[in-house]
Amino acid sequence: MILRSPKPILWRVFPVILGASALTVASTSWYATHYFERVAYNRSKELLSRETQLLSTLTKPKLQTKAYGQLDHDIKNLAINARSRFTIIAPDGHVVADSQHTVTTLENHADRPEIRPTLSGQLGIAVRYSRTTQSQALYVARPVIADGKVVGVVRAGMSLDYINRAAHGFYLQMIGAGLLIMCIISAIGYITYRWLATPLETLRDGIERLSSGDFKHRLSLPTDRGMADITNAVNAMASQLDERFQSLQNEQLEKETLLSSLFDGIIVTDCSECVLTVNGIAADILSIKETQARGQKIATLIRNSALISLIRKTIQTKSANSQEIIFRSNQDAFYQVDCIPVKESTFAVRKILVVFHNITQTKRIQSARRQMIMSVSTHLKVPVARIQDSLNTKFGTQDRLESDAKLMTTILNDLIYLTQFEDDVEQQKLTFTMAHVETIINDAKAILSELADDKSIAISGNAIAPIHIESFMQVFLHLLRNAITYSPSNGEITVKIWTDTDRCLIEICDDGIGIPDQDIVHIFKPFYRIDTPAHQEVKGGGLGLAIVKSVIDAHLGVIMLESELGKGTSVRIEIPKTGGSDVIPA
Repeated sequence: MILRSPKPILWRVFPVILGASALTVASTSWYATHYFERVAYNRSKELLSRETQLLSTLTKPKLQTKAYGQLDHDIKNLAINARSRFTIIAPDGHVVADSQHTVTTLENHADRPEIRPTLSGQLGIAVRYSRTTQSQALYVARPVIADGKVVGVVRAGMSLDYINRAAHGFYLQMIGAGLLIMCIISAIGYITYRWLATPLETLRDGIERLSSGDFKHRLSLPTDRGMADITNAVNAMASQLDERFQSLQNEQLEKETLLSSLFDGIIVTDCSECVLTVNGIAADILSIKETQARGQKIATLIRNSALISLIRKTIQTKSANSQEIIFRSNQDAFYQVDCIPVKESTFAVRKILVVFHNITQTKRIQSARRQMIMSVSTHLKVPVARIQDSLNTKFGTQDRLESDAKLMTTILNDLIYLTQFEDDVEQQKLTFTMAHVETIINDAKAILSELADDKSIAISGNAIAPIHIESFMQVFLHLLRNAITYSPSNGEITVKIWTDTDRCLIEICDDGIGIPDQDIVHIFKPFYRIDTPAHQEVKGGGLGLAIVKSVIDAHLGVIMLESELGKGTSVRIEIPKTGGSDVIPA
């Protein structure tokens, strides 16, 4: 159904006024013209009646004597300046005198409707078409009576053409006056319309602005009291709408702020699976655009069948459901997804709240712990087996027992330290201090001086950074120990320290045996050992670089390693100057 736009008030009222005015003018003109014709007819009839009465007196003597020739001459002279036509008719009906025509050319008038009543002594009046004058004419005939006998008939006639012309002229004048009156009425009507409609149009425009959402707009008050009351009511309504709209906007902003500040992803759908609300976290999890998701079917946005099935199950059962779901993007992410039906005041389920709890880190920790336990078991199994074999066979040497015991002790100590450190990080027990990096490195160098032997360690530069001193000491001990251990005799180890705008940078380089490219990506994993003869000659537990990576992560830093087999290794550490919380000045 097509809705037509309503016509303006002017085009609904003005044609009615114009039509009423035209009808009034037409009816008035017709009535006035008709009245004019009646008045003119009656006056003409009275005039002709008086004229016939006068003529009957003047012509009576000659009619008695039948001096018809003299009578015709007198009538013609008498009617020289008269508008009327005078005719004298004998009792037998033939014309004996006429003011405008020769009597011999005229027909017998005994059968004329105005003549017939006069022959019996009555006044005759008729309006008929005159064949003589070729026009419509009014005739008044009066009998001339002498000694009780009709001696003749005096008739006065007048053409009605001048009355018709006068009536037509009068009608045209009335029409012209009517048109003028209509123009005046139209002008007055338009002015009145503008006077009445302008406040209404202003009111309409203001309401349209309000309906479009401009609740700040206020209408100006008209001078008319009634319109002013309506305008005040509209302005009051606009103020209330503005307050309500601002309140709704604030509530919406608070809701969006709350949703965006949550660490969990949130999606709200209706029971037809259309997305009503989605926060940024959920959009990132599902790899969708937050602004384009609203109003779309969840099944058209994502391809995760487990999530879709969970939402549908909640809609069908109208009860809460929970499931662990893997989302695969750049890397697998594990989420505990809770679908909760939202009931309204009628206790009917209208919406479904979907909450995404990120359990990826928990899963990874659990996996890492399992791998660590397996690795620890594997690494401890070898030295334990050797010790057991040595004890059983009694062929084991004292040096071999001491070496295996030291390896076991190193692994256990590193494992205990790594576990304790990660627990301290999780419990936020670390205290960061603004410390000189060079001092810590020199302390580590002094501890390893006996191991370094003939290898030189050159330290250049200095920086003050917010660090946890004890754990950072472990970083430098492990990195320098690796550099010393895998460097050749008379090898050179350089340590550079510098800062830029917002970072403290440390670079440790050696000229040792290097690391194969395929092993670099795994080098920071717990218990990872490089499987080359040169690296296997050095006994180690494989936890040192894992400890280094864990400490740098706790400092919100980055560690990068570059190496070329046979030429050496370069380790670069970047620590933000802002550091962790609760920083103690140096």
